[in-house]
Amino acid sequence: MANVFRSILLLLILSSSCLGQNIPINDIVIDGTKVTKDFIVLRELPFAKGDVIDGQRIDQLIAIAEQNLRNTELFNEIRITPIPGFKGDLIILIELKELWYIFPSIIFRLADPNFNIWWNTKDFSRVNYGLSYLQKNFRGRNERLSLRAQTGYSKQFALSYKVPGINKKRTLGMVFFGGYRQFAEVTVGTQDNKRVFYDDLSGNTKELLQFGIGLDHRPGFNLMQRIYLGWNSHSLSDSLALNFSDHLNGQQDLNFLELSYLIDHKNVDFIAYPQKGHTWFFESQLKGIGARPQDLFANIFLQFTVHNKIAERWVVQNGFKSKYSFFRELPYALQRGLGYSDAQVRGYGYYLVDGQAYALLRNNLKYNIVKPDQLTLPIRNQRINKFKYAFYLNGFIDLGYVKDGLYSENNFLDNKLLVGSGLGLDLVTIFNRVFRLEYAFNNINEHGLFLQYKKSI
Repeated sequence: MANVFRSILLLLILSSSCLGQNIPINDIVIDGTKVTKDFIVLRELPFAKGDVIDGQRIDQLIAIAEQNLRNTELFNEIRITPIPGFKGDLIILIELKELWYIFPSIIFRLADPNFNIWWNTKDFSRVNYGLSYLQKNFRGRNERLSLRAQTGYSKQFALSYKVPGINKKRTLGMVFFGGYRQFAEVTVGTQDNKRVFYDDLSGNTKELLQFGIGLDHRPGFNLMQRIYLGWNSHSLSDSLALNFSDHLNGQQDLNFLELSYLIDHKNVDFIAYPQKGHTWFFESQLKGIGARPQDLFANIFLQFTVHNKIAERWVVQNGFKSKYSFFRELPYALQRGLGYSDAQVRGYGYYLVDGQAYALLRNNLKYNIVKPDQLTLPIRNQRINKFKYAFYLNGFIDLGYVKDGLYSENNFLDNKLLVGSGLGLDLVTIFNRVFRLEYAFNNINEHGLFLQYKKSI
């Protein structure tokens, strides 16, 4: 009924605009926010109070505003309605229902790079536990505060704070990070692309201390740039430094600054699970500043994705991700290839393919078998009483390649084309969480069932 009412209003507005009239926006009314400040909402609108807009573009502008607000991931429901005024002007009514923003939780995190490697052993001694606190939309200003206190297999204490708007135009932001980690066990290499561990039995095989500060620039809606300056301190136990000299280039301690620049462009309908639009990302890192000349190295990252909704329930997705390192002597501890987090060829979930450069191509064909819907739970709080869900069947094929000029003689997957394909089921649910269950095949005649907790592209 609300959509019918909105359509009638738009027809009334468009009928006047067809006479060549532009329409002034007399007011913007925001309803339903209890935490979020109005300026956070207004920042995401392609129009402002006092603007004069072409009546024929109203529907387009509202669609952009709804997409921008949806991609803040602050709201459960968004409805924007243009209401004609008595003087040929327009009032924009924005009705919002906020999400839940406070997430204290118990940490139960695997020490392995991904779930599938841990599941292969089911070793509960390789589990980290503790407490964490995450508050999105802190102070109602879309700030993000995260605290972490973890013990168990390895210890970690961390604080991060993101402030998206520090100037009047809200185009500048800042990020702060500080953290300490103590490792009981350290990955010192790979053999047949399986991790080789070292534990000196002291409980403190390695320590890592990090601090950083970043400046963000977001001039519009879809593009964000960041300059980041960080400090890193790595400290190894005596036996680790003695037995694995390549871990930090023959040093027991390595302290250095890092400087990075990234540019991130996202223009998609729903950032948590896109079906329309595209993204691209570039980052350059310079690490080892202030250390020995041979410890200086650089990383370049490039990534892009394309999402096309080819029919009502059908979506085609393509994604490319790559990395290249420039170095004289690259410490093993600071190199990464495929197999970490979401940078992996599906079907190779039990392997790590370390190297100094990689390229990864992912392709999905998805069918929406259960359309987005929601259940109303018997909970009074309206921010958490809606259980949203949607299911997608996903056919996929991935191609990956890792260039390794240092350790390939012990790892048969390095410097070879990796191919993975299969069929999966995606669940998109409450708080924009994505769960993926996939059965994948690879080109070394292996297959298996894999569970993931992030979107694939």
